[in-house]
Amino acid sequence: MAESHRRHPAFCDTRLMEAGVHLSLGRSDAAEAALRICHEAEPDEQRAVSGLVEIALERADATTARQLLEDQPQTPTFDLARARIALFNGDPSAARTFLDAHPAEGSTTVLAAFADAMEGDLDTAIARLNAQANRTDAALALAALQAAAGVVPDAAPSSPTASFFTALNPAANDDRRAALNAAEGFEQGFTAAGLDAVPQGSPDLALGVVFRLWGFHGAALERLVAASNDDPENPLAAYFVAVAHLKLGQNAQAEAALAKARTAAPSFFAANIAAAELRIRAGAPQEALAMLKAAVAVREDPGALMRIGLIEESFGDDDTARAAYERFVAVQPGSYIGYNQLAWHLARRGIELDRAQELAERANTLQPENASVLDTLGWIAFLRGDGAGAIERLRAAHEISQGDIPIISFHLAQAELKYGETPRGIALLQDLTAAGPAAYPFSQEATDILAKALQ
Repeated sequence: MAESHRRHPAFCDTRLMEAGVHLSLGRSDAAEAALRICHEAEPDEQRAVSGLVEIALERADATTARQLLEDQPQTPTFDLARARIALFNGDPSAARTFLDAHPAEGSTTVLAAFADAMEGDLDTAIARLNAQANRTDAALALAALQAAAGVVPDAAPSSPTASFFTALNPAANDDRRAALNAAEGFEQGFTAAGLDAVPQGSPDLALGVVFRLWGFHGAALERLVAASNDDPENPLAAYFVAVAHLKLGQNAQAEAALAKARTAAPSFFAANIAAAELRIRAGAPQEALAMLKAAVAVREDPGALMRIGLIEESFGDDDTARAAYERFVAVQPGSYIGYNQLAWHLARRGIELDRAQELAERANTLQPENASVLDTLGWIAFLRGDGAGAIERLRAAHEISQGDIPIISFHLAQAELKYGETPRGIALLQDLTAAGPAAYPFSQEATDILAKALQ
């Protein structure tokens, strides 16, 4: 693809392929950039427009999605996108004007069923979906609408998402706790860990969640708020209200909803993690700590343990930080991240360098040629007086990172001054200190070392 881009920068086929690769890796910004190059070169390329609309809707940006479609013709692809935008805004009547222009099959039928549901006609919606139940998207939507209507499903759930809606369905014969547990990970961040009891489902809760899963965020929020208001002690309803607010960029409202969820279920893992993330973003890591610790009390999640360690370390509580890193390694022994972080923690403190070396080597085995791991190994070698090892590892780390990670440049500069080439070490320090005295936590130390080297 790189060679094709070099020869034909705006060739749509390769740009579309590139966008697909980026999307598969969760890189929506890079995918959007590739699609825009194609769209600017060929404004009528439907695949590029459709891809850009999908990205905009995923970001809950219905305005951009609508603008992309303003001058586009009435085709099945574009009319389905227009219907989705209308449903995003909670306007089923507008959605029908686009859906009715095309045969009632496939995705058209699924979206029509959602329009029925928004208008309160669950019977018609379920009938539509039953006729398309062989489609995966229709089957999942059917499970949600059956839960909203209290209809016994014809088949047992076959996915975490279907299990979630089974747990909300008062007519389901399956054990609701088992169904909720089986819904683990039906969407990012969700787990039932920490819920002492399975909250009751409701039509608004089921509809709100399924609307949000399909990207109809405005309609979803309206239903979820209604569900939470009807049952203020329902932590699931409050949690999904928060998730809906977060998708729309409404952080203050999300925090209020998460507080409500945590009051109803103080140990609710998902609510504590989401609330902690918001506190960290707001620059209040100390407040986030309590939430993270409440979360890991019911589930030793590696990500939460790492967060605890990093926050405690930033506050100077090295012992508590180390304990969190040790637990990360125990819980996720196949991840290089834990070994590297624990090795760096020991090296930073200048203690147990033999163990630090062992941990970093293990990280290097799991993730070879990683700049951060090589930096850790190089710094441990520096601390142990192994000049050749320090220079080799730190130069490799600096080359792999292309000089874009300041702490690696700082470590290499010190190694060059002590064991390598003094002019190279001075040049590295000059580049670092040129950014200003407060650019990095180690700026003053770098300035002092540079001044001494220039004497």
